[in-house]
Order: sequence, then C-alpha cells, then structure tokens
Amino acid sequence: MKRLIIALVAAIFLSVPSAFCYEASEAVPSRQQLDKLASAAHPRLVARNSDFASLKKAIKAGKSLSLINMDLILTASADRVAAESKHLVYAKDRSGRRILAVSRDALEKLLVLSYAWRLNPDKKYVRRAESILRDVCSFPNWNNSHFLDTAEMTAAVALAYDWMYKALSPEVRELAEKTVLEYALRDGIKRDYLKKTNNWNQVCNAGILCGAIAFLDKYPEIAGKRITEAIASNSKVMENMYEPDGIYPEGPTYWGYGTMFQILLLKALQSGFGTDFGLSDHPGFKSTGRYQAFCESGTKHYFNYYDCGEKLGSRPELWYFAANTGEWDLVSYEIRAIEAKDTTTLKGYDRESRLMPIFIFDIARMDAGAVSPSRDGIFYGQGKTPLVIARYGWDSDNSYFGMKAGCASDPHAHMDAGSFVYDAYGYRWASDPVKPSYSFTEYHLAKYGASLWSGLQDSWRWKISSYNNFYHNTISVNGKYHKADGRASLIEVNDTPGRKGGTVDLTAVLSPDLEKAVRTGELISDGSLEIRDELMASTFPAFIRWTFVTPARAEVREDGIHLFQGDVEMLLKAEGTDVCYRIWPDKDDPSMNEVATFDPGAGKTVCGFTFTIAAKSALTVTTSLRKL
Repeated sequence: MKRLIIALVAAIFLSVPSAFCYEASEAVPSRQQLDKLASAAHPRLVARNSDFASLKKAIKAGKSLSLINMDLILTASADRVAAESKHLVYAKDRSGRRILAVSRDALEKLLVLSYAWRLNPDKKYVRRAESILRDVCSFPNWNNSHFLDTAEMTAAVALAYDWMYKALSPEVRELAEKTVLEYALRDGIKRDYLKKTNNWNQVCNAGILCGAIAFLDKYPEIAGKRITEAIASNSKVMENMYEPDGIYPEGPTYWGYGTMFQILLLKALQSGFGTDFGLSDHPGFKSTGRYQAFCESGTKHYFNYYDCGEKLGSRPELWYFAANTGEWDLVSYEIRAIEAKDTTTLKGYDRESRLMPIFIFDIARMDAGAVSPSRDGIFYGQGKTPLVIARYGWDSDNSYFGMKAGCASDPHAHMDAGSFVYDAYGYRWASDPVKPSYSFTEYHLAKYGASLWSGLQDSWRWKISSYNNFYHNTISVNGKYHKADGRASLIEVNDTPGRKGGTVDLTAVLSPDLEKAVRTGELISDGSLEIRDELMASTFPAFIRWTFVTPARAEVREDGIHLFQGDVEMLLKAEGTDVCYRIWPDKDDPSMNEVATFDPGAGKTVCGFTFTIAAKSALTVTTSLRKL
C-alpha cells in the first residue's frame, strides 16, 4: 500500500513560497541582441522563413494524420474568413468594460489568414487581412482600461504585419505601425499588468512583446524597453502560476488562456533571440502539461473547478509540452479528436483556438510511432490550489475522480474547498456548476452597487449559486458560507491498485463551527466512489448539509438517493449516522434572494443529505456511490 503523507510539504510550501521556486535567470536582451533582431527580416515572430519551409515540407510529406488534418482545419477556417465581408466594429460588452470579444475575433481571423497566406500565398487572404487591419487600426482606442483587450489586439495586428509583411500595402503597414505605437507601445500608458502574477501578466506581456518585436526596427528605444519589461515581469508569474507541481491556481480553463499566451511569449522570444531567457526552465512549467492532461476525463468533461467550463474543446497548448518534453502521451486526446475529423466535411473537432496556427509547428515535430498510450494512475500536487486526480483508464467508460483544496479569496476561486467531480460508466455523476457570464452578472450586480470580483466574506459574489458552497459537492455548516479567507490543504494521497485518491483538511474553511473537518475521497478499482468525512463540532451543535450536484435524474428512497442516466442506475448512500436525504430546488425564492432573478442557478440537480453533530462530538460519515 502506497500512502503518501504530505502535510509537512504543504505547510512548508504555504509558509515559505520560495522553498520550491526555481530561480530563473534575470537576463534580458543586450543592446546588441536588440539591434540584431531589429535588422532581421520578417517574419521573425514565432516562425522564420525556414520554419515555414520545413512545415510545408512536412505537410506535403504527410508526416502524420494529425498534421495533415490540422492544416486542413486552419486552411478551411481561413477560406471562410476570406469569404466574409463584414467589418469589425468597436463595441463594448454588456457590462461596458470590455472590447475583448472584438480583439479575440481580430486575433483569430488575422492569424489564420496569415497562416494560410504563408502556406498558400493567395491574394484573397491578404485582401481580407488588410480590411480587418484597417478596421481595428481605425478604432478610437484599444481599451487600455481593460488591458487584455489591448494585448490581444496588439498580438493580432503584430502577427499579421509580421507574417504578411511583404504582401501588405505600404499604406496598411504604416497604419499598423502608427496605431500599435499609439495604442499599445508608447510610454505613458498605464501598465498595471507588469505587477500582476496571474493570467493578466501572461496575456498582456505576450501581446505587447509581439508588438515590440514586430516593430522593433521602427521604434527601437520604446520597443526595446517593452521587451525588457516583459521578460523581467514574466519571471515572477512562472513561479506563482506553476510552482511547485504545475497546477494552475485559476483552474484548467484559465490554464488554457494564460498558458497559450505564455507559450506565444516564449515562442516569440525564441524565434527572435534564440532563447527565452530561462523562462521555460521552471520545473513547475515543465510539468504543467501533465496537470492539464489529467484535468480531462474520458467523457470529455473537465475537472472544471473555479471559473471553468465543463465541456472542453481543443487544447493545442499540449502539443507544445509534448514536443518539448517528448511525452507524446500528453496529446492522446488531441490526436483522437484531430484524426477522427471527417476531412471531407471538416467537421468533428470541437473548436479552434485563436492561437492554433502557432502550435502546428509543434504538431509537425511529432513522430507518430513514438506516441504511447496515456499513463493511468494519479496526479496530485501543491500550490495555491492543491488537488488530486485519480483515474482507471482514459476511455469514456473508465472511472475518473478529482478533488480540490484551496481558498475562496484567490482569483477566480469559488467556495468549493473539498468539492469533487466523478465520472463512471460513460457519464458524469458529480458535477461542478458552470459559471454564469461575467458581463451578464456584472451588469446586474452593478444595479446594487456590488462587484462580482470581491473575494471578501460579505461579497455579493457568494450570493450567486455557481460561486457558493451550497451548490458545490462539499459540506456546509449551520447554513453559513465557507470562510472566504480559509485555506484548505491537501494532506495525504493514496495510490494503490485498488484505491486512488487523497485527503483534504477543511478545518480552516469551516471553523469555528467545526473543530475538525477532514475529507477523504477515493476512487475504487471497480468504478465506485467513496467519500469519508471526519467531523467534530465545537461548543455548539453543528447542522451539516452534504451537497451533491449532478446532471442525473435523482430519486430519494429509503435506502439512499437513486441516480439515473441512460441505462445506468447508481445509489448514493451515507453511513455512520442518521441522515435525511434531500433534493433541493435549483433556485431560491426570489423574495428571499436579491440575485434570484438573474442567477441561472446550478443548472443541475442539487441533492444530498443533512445530519446533526452534537456539541463537542465527533462523527465519521462515509458516503458511497455505486452502480446497481
């Protein structure tokens, strides 16, 4: 039996953050390196002429079906964009904060057009790209107040300018040069992202770096300053977001957002200077591909904790990690998705990343014969959001379990410490609620003078069901919210042939109502799940709500809660004390909850059970979920 006790490791990591941090080089480009890059021909962002030539050769040789089909995906997308005539228009979202949707639209379209032109220089791609460039470079601004908008737009214009340089008219090139300088690169623009250590740092630095490298010959002093800033600032985020074990604190969806721009930044540096100045050498970053691969279950659902979607599409970032580590099993799901694509209709791939063209160079590095089956077993780690993920296989009918710790006051976090997801027999049984639209929620909360983004205990954020503990697979005590600043820890991991899982300490989240709250979750080799809660009340009795969020049809019976999906029936049963099985409504009574009229609810069945612990008494309640 292999049981790993990691409480001491967790304590050391949380009390001394630098204990596991890789000390990256603080090197930045020399004046000579900057001058050399400024004199280099275009393209010089992500790929050079030789890289495109090698890519064309690999596609023509049919190196792999994944490569062939990805080229078909990108070319078909470019053809669709080239056939459009609709102008891009400056428009903010419903909250009035962002033009991010417009920036992302521009980035997706300009990059895929640029890719198609590099591989097949048809003038239709240039004509459409010039139309888009004229549109976005005529906007009144790129919304510096929400700098993600500026960054993605800068990346869009810079990549198109660099990859299509010789094909663009002098007039369009000059318009792009002047606009990027004024809206993104010049001194005097507030750059708060340089001090952040989350996805904003990654996205904003990547976008500005692309602009600086593309226009370095036009504005050598200002662009050189932006390049130096980006490298120096980005080093800290590599520690904060990936150390020590590669777990991204903001969850797997934000991993995709932050990491794809992190890779863009690294590729831009590598293509420009021949080095990324040690940024990619962080051990946590090197292992983060394994984290992301484990976050997907065989039923194509995410372990979607925090502000993450449940269903996922392509994750092209994994190609980068596979190509750079040689661990090609990381892209097993990606290969299945791409190679199952119907090349006659170009259907069958969930969605296309707007940065997909930069990853086809990694796909081209794959030796199809070197791809081994994905490794079964367990993934776990520390950091701001410790978690454990266990699985028996990678197919749709294999069992899968993920459980997390963490703190609700962290960026994008929920009151979900101790929450879990569970898949078996081809279905997801334990779900994590999907977050509502940011702009929609911000718009309505503004009517009350409330903010969605406050992590304080009295924040209105916790009134929204998708964020609070009453609509997550965790326990609640005496009808209270979890302590927003309480941090749950992963203290033990179990990895044996028959059982895989871990233990989280929830005491800091549930005190002072409970003196002890320790949850152990284990996936059993027969496909069933067991959750064991060891609880002790303080000086007053504790009323416990044990919540289970599920897409299944639920029926309360005398022996427990029966769950139905397709032809599969499961039984959720608690033992260790007398419990009252319940099914709760998805929404509160509007007269009792100010947000009920715009809260979409969990969108799932919310069931579970309640019980009471006497003052100063301890209970262990074991809950099983088994197929009947």
